[in-house]
Amino acid sequence: MENSTEIFKQILESLAGQFDTVYYVDAETNHYFEYSSNDAYKSLSIPSEGDDFFAESRNNIPKYVYPEDQEKVINLLYKEEMISRLEQTKSTSIKYRLVVLDDVVNIRLTAIWANDRKHLIVFIANIDDEMRAKQKLYEAQERSKTYSQIAESLASRYDVIYYVDAVTDAFIEFSSTNLYRHLEIPEEGSDFFGESLKNIRRCVHPEDSARVISVLNKDYIITALEERKLFSVDYRLIVDGEPHYTKFIVMWSGDKTHFIIAVANIDAQIKKEKEHLAALKQANERALRDELTGVSNINAYRDLERAMQKDIDDGSIELFALVICDINDLKFRNDNYGHKAGDQYIKDACKMICDVFVHSPVFRIGGDEFVVVLTGHDYYDREYLLKSLRSRVIESKNDPDIPVIATGVAAFDSTSDTKVSDVFVRADKMMYEDKYSLKQGLF
Repeated sequence: MENSTEIFKQILESLAGQFDTVYYVDAETNHYFEYSSNDAYKSLSIPSEGDDFFAESRNNIPKYVYPEDQEKVINLLYKEEMISRLEQTKSTSIKYRLVVLDDVVNIRLTAIWANDRKHLIVFIANIDDEMRAKQKLYEAQERSKTYSQIAESLASRYDVIYYVDAVTDAFIEFSSTNLYRHLEIPEEGSDFFGESLKNIRRCVHPEDSARVISVLNKDYIITALEERKLFSVDYRLIVDGEPHYTKFIVMWSGDKTHFIIAVANIDAQIKKEKEHLAALKQANERALRDELTGVSNINAYRDLERAMQKDIDDGSIELFALVICDINDLKFRNDNYGHKAGDQYIKDACKMICDVFVHSPVFRIGGDEFVVVLTGHDYYDREYLLKSLRSRVIESKNDPDIPVIATGVAAFDSTSDTKVSDVFVRADKMMYEDKYSLKQGLF
């Protein structure tokens, strides 16, 4: 009997040692005594024995229990409530925070019936380590969840991601599309670069394959990633006989033990960029083209004038001449026959000018005014070309539907002209003299 009692005592003390304190409570009288308690709990100066466990415990709660947890602890520390809970389960417990020596400690209070069903045993345990472990687990799970969401979000931007061991070259493929399935590229293997070399020769556009092979090389990747965080390569992948613009991006994993190689189909992006460039080009052309006649407008002439002026300033200008053309009686035609007839008159005049100066740019710089820039052969043939235009005007002087065009020409003189406008002014003056001659019939 003495031996058994000693064994039970050893077991009881060992079990009690797992708790901060253990109370033995008479369920009828509420009398209690403290079976065991550690030093930290004793520092609270809570009586180790008393006549009413429940009332005294409730009185101590405002002193020691964290304010936000007091109400739920008080609710349990009514005898009727505790017994009611124990009728439904073998034990009842509650977690709360206790203030011990100015530190906040996580506590679990657990109550059970003694075997005689006349006493309650109340265990109070410090669960700080458990709560920290749970918090760490929760944080790890949240981090894992966050990383997973980030990874999934990033992966959704790519068609395929390869996770390649930087030492062994073993790889795993993560794919979000079936676009490349029929290419028979393995989803995992032991030699990423060897498999890539075979597939590049088989699947990449011939014009791009040599470039991709030179870049998708382990030594090249390691060297390139020493200088920057990632690099990318654009190429064309042949899918169902059609080229698809594709990009792969290479970067280190966080621990620099693996390469992450992400592959994306950028067909739509390239198409959009091409459409944008085409629209921009079209817009620029519209901005530089006269809508009525189809020749270049004054904006285009100003651009050319600035370029020519730069050459004059640099001393590198080629010989050039300007021809100013002005349509006679446009206002009369607009006023008497309407603007539609006037527009046709302008287009006919423009055609006549373009037919003569076939090899030189023609600009409409005003409602009835054009300028032609002569260089090369047209510069040397300027007198002949001007006579040709004048002949057409004279031959049709009696036909009211054929435009009468006044012209003036001036050539750049490097000894006296410092600006393109100097040449323009002289040609314009010549045109007005010609305009007067035409009106006076002096031709």
